[in-house]
Amino acid sequence: MASASRLFERPGPHRQAVKMTRILRGILSVAVSGMLLLTLGACAGMTRQQQRTLSGGAIGAAAGGAVALIADTNPVVGILVGAGGGAAVGALTNIGASKH
Repeated sequence: MASASRLFERPGPHRQAVKMTRILRGILSVAVSGMLLLTLGACAGMTRQQQRTLSGGAIGAAAGGAVALIADTNPVVGILVGAGGGAAVGALTNIGASKH
């Protein structure tokens, strides 16, 4: 009969799946962070509305990806839906418009 400590030392399919999930989450978080940095650097020659659209899309993509990972669903769908929603809200937002 195997001891309990030996059972936990063996890499099983569940343990490998957990390790792959952690690796994929790390890669996804680095990719999203890189996209956010590129987005902020690309806003120099844009109008304020274009900046809001791009920023909203990036923030929405990050939020959608995070929600998808937490909900244990497809992160690509979460990123795409979040990016679309964030870009739409950013484009439709008119900060500083005078109300008459």
